[in-house]
Amino acid sequence: MIMNISTQEPNTSLAKSKDKVLLIHSYALLREGLASILRDAGFDVVSQGNSISDAVALINKHGCDLLLVDACLHDFNRDTIEDISERIHGAIVVLAQMPVPDDVKEIASSCTRGCLSLNLPMEDFIDAIRLINKGSMIFSPDTLDYCRPKWNETAKDVLSERERQVIKLIGEGASNHEIAETLIISEHTVKAHLRSTLNKLNLRNRQQMAAYAVRYKIATIADANEYADTLL
Repeated sequence: MIMNISTQEPNTSLAKSKDKVLLIHSYALLREGLASILRDAGFDVVSQGNSISDAVALINKHGCDLLLVDACLHDFNRDTIEDISERIHGAIVVLAQMPVPDDVKEIASSCTRGCLSLNLPMEDFIDAIRLINKGSMIFSPDTLDYCRPKWNETAKDVLSERERQVIKLIGEGASNHEIAETLIISEHTVKAHLRSTLNKLNLRNRQQMAAYAVRYKIATIADANEYADTLL
């Protein structure tokens, strides 16, 4: 069983558009097995690696919609995952063995869109990947209580009109550059609004901000409710 915590920017094309996946895992045999499963499900596994440094190089070379990364990598830590989260527009998904160490739970909850157990049945694994690709935040049971965001709907009332405009665009999947162009402000100003909004709403990152915007209808995303708070 896996829990879908929230919904963000959707990609209604899912695997039909051959979304690009990068797969980073320390064990070659497991990596190849996962790559085969993902390809059979319709995803385009554009490349593979066995370290965070590989991930950075491959992101720069290929880009990706989904990055699946092994929590047991020697260079897996908050700094490296935060660095990667700044480099990609897509989702980061942590692959972990159970029980998940607390430091991995903390990194997954603050920097990624999901943490999946390698003990999941194949069908559940693919369902989770598809939901994450559509915008959900998915965590296996061992990480769920730690990672569930503690949000307050009324907190949005303290946002300024400009901050509401920014979070709406974040919820619709816009980049900082796109927000700046839409609102006719600088990217520096966009970042300042993002920091202020994160603080006011007690959110950790851009992903949670997007999920908050959809959940509390600041942003309206087609089919979002279908994926909100469902238990698989």
